[in-house]
Amino acid sequence: YVGQLVALHYEASWHRALVVSKSEGPTVAKQPSARVRLVDYGSSLYVNVSQLKWLPEQFYLFPFK
Repeated sequence: YVGQLVALHYEASWHRALVVSKSEGPTVAKQPSARVRLVDYGSSLYVNVSQLKWLPEQFYLFPFK
């Protein structure tokens, strides 16, 4: 996961996210967490790893905002 571009389901939408670290921060709902950076927004947050999904390569082609 770390260093991988993934799809993140967050606030009822899908976002592109870069996994910065895994399980360094607090657990989220008692499940393993990962720190991610939303590449199209610039913000970072901790999320459940269950919210992370494989991102099809076609979405790598769009430039980060």
